[in-house]
Amino acid sequence: AKLEISPDYFPNVPVDYQKSKEFIMAAAKRNPGVLPFLDASYRRDAEVVMAAVRREGLSLRWADEELRSSNRIAAAAVRSDWKALEFASADLKADSNFVMAALRLD
Repeated sequence: AKLEISPDYFPNVPVDYQKSKEFIMAAAKRNPGVLPFLDASYRRDAEVVMAAVRREGLSLRWADEELRSSNRIAAAAVRSDWKALEFASADLKADSNFVMAALRLD
């Protein structure tokens, strides 16, 4: 049976698991909705956030501001769901080259 990690249940996950990068990566890949429940250090972790935005672009909203400014991460989020552009940094949204590349319009 597959382990499904519900965002509603995540706060009840034992602390040892919540501190395990392996568990966090599995959670982010399977259900990006857990991102807002993660410790801030994981919302600043490019690997964790990338796993989440590749599955669900809108999860960019819960990423640390620095990662929302990352061309690579924001582009992956926008490619997953164009509406994620709303959560990219203001600088990236103002950059027409970024927007066209992220939306693959160029």
